[in-house]
Amino acid sequence: MGASRRELLASLCGAWLFASFASAPALTWLARADEALRDWPQGPLDDALEHLLARCSFGAHPRERERGLTSQQWIEQQLEPANIDDSAFERELRRFETWSAPVGELYEFQEHLVRRELQSIVLLGALRSERRLRETALDVWRDHFSLSLGKGECAWLATGFERDALRPHALGRFRELLRAVLLHPAMLWYLDGRLNRADQGLPNENYARELLELHTLGLDGGYTQRDVQEVARALSGWTSRALGDSRKARVEFNAQRHDSGAKAALGVEFEAGLGEQDVERVLDVVCAHPSTARYIAHKLCVRLIADEPPPAVVERVAASFTRTEGDLRECLRTLLESEEFRAARFAKLKRPLHFVASALRACAVDWRPGDALLEHLARLGHAPYLWPSPDGYPDDALHWRAGLLGRWRFADELAHAALGGAHFDVAELVRRAGGRTRLAASVLGREPSALERALVERGDEASALAALLASPGFQRC
Repeated sequence: MGASRRELLASLCGAWLFASFASAPALTWLARADEALRDWPQGPLDDALEHLLARCSFGAHPRERERGLTSQQWIEQQLEPANIDDSAFERELRRFETWSAPVGELYEFQEHLVRRELQSIVLLGALRSERRLRETALDVWRDHFSLSLGKGECAWLATGFERDALRPHALGRFRELLRAVLLHPAMLWYLDGRLNRADQGLPNENYARELLELHTLGLDGGYTQRDVQEVARALSGWTSRALGDSRKARVEFNAQRHDSGAKAALGVEFEAGLGEQDVERVLDVVCAHPSTARYIAHKLCVRLIADEPPPAVVERVAASFTRTEGDLRECLRTLLESEEFRAARFAKLKRPLHFVASALRACAVDWRPGDALLEHLARLGHAPYLWPSPDGYPDDALHWRAGLLGRWRFADELAHAALGGAHFDVAELVRRAGGRTRLAASVLGREPSALERALVERGDEASALAALLASPGFQRC
């Protein structure tokens, strides 16, 4: 039956393909249409690979199992994102008019459009990008370097922040990532760095305080109020042109607004007259500080291992950070190859974005950007770039357990084709999976328990799928 349907598809599309000269969009459409007819892999599930797909990939897509990768091969492939063909996702990104616009030109768009497109892009990356580990790392950095679309001009600047600061450096060196964040107009707005002027008396300390407390050393990292003041002096004079200015969003250093005197921060002397090089000295000092290595290691281990990760693995990841001068790929390699990571399967409660993305990926839904999914994420309390404070969305189960009812509603709407922009045939989904029990195994990434098998065998197929997606087993990764 499957082969005849593919033959019919090929004959119907043949003339159209020749007429289109085998254009990239045409080939992409044909590949998706053919994929929608193929049965899913039926072999046994590899526990180690399934753990990686569930924890580091926003959930497994059935087609990922066709590639026959071992867990170690998956890690090595994903740690080299530049070698992964992600052209299909990149073509989809180009459909968003705001994504390719220079930062200053984003002010020409209505605020609600810029916000909605950025949030759609975040969700689309979680669903479609082949660079799965980079998307997971991006989710870490969006919270680590949190900013809110609701403050000042951030609604127009956050797209450039995502595109130009986070994405290029998500798996690079931490110092390069931190520098891109520190001098981006979005962060200069969000943490008041643009207001830090030495010619107006005392420096504005907000940016310096969050740099030390949230971005590098951590709250208990050993810095003092004096260090905050000295770092604030070093960061003075940087600004970003605002809405009413020409060349909007341009970041500039104004020597007249900078404190050019000698400084001493975190035990390091900064000689007078460094000017804009003061910021480079700050970056060198905070990135080399041992507290930063431990803080970043702990942040990665909390996201990828457990809410309270074993101290031993945190220390090994921190040692990797120090040894490689902040190479984030090597930190992740150390983490993902650790026994602590392998032993932590199902230890994390999925956050809402992870839950929504994993449900759509598990069902191989060909989602198109729209308001329905974004509204669900907002109701679940996890809309991208909307956490109101600079500490980022919480990464512990305690915070998210209160929203389980909203997850059940989402599962019910998705399974019953009542979710705008996400339509699929549940009966065809069950057929391609090889029956309800095999569907449960594919969705859960493991063989279902006797209770879960009984759950999916009851009632109509849509209700069985809704129950599976709302089950406790699917909430964890």
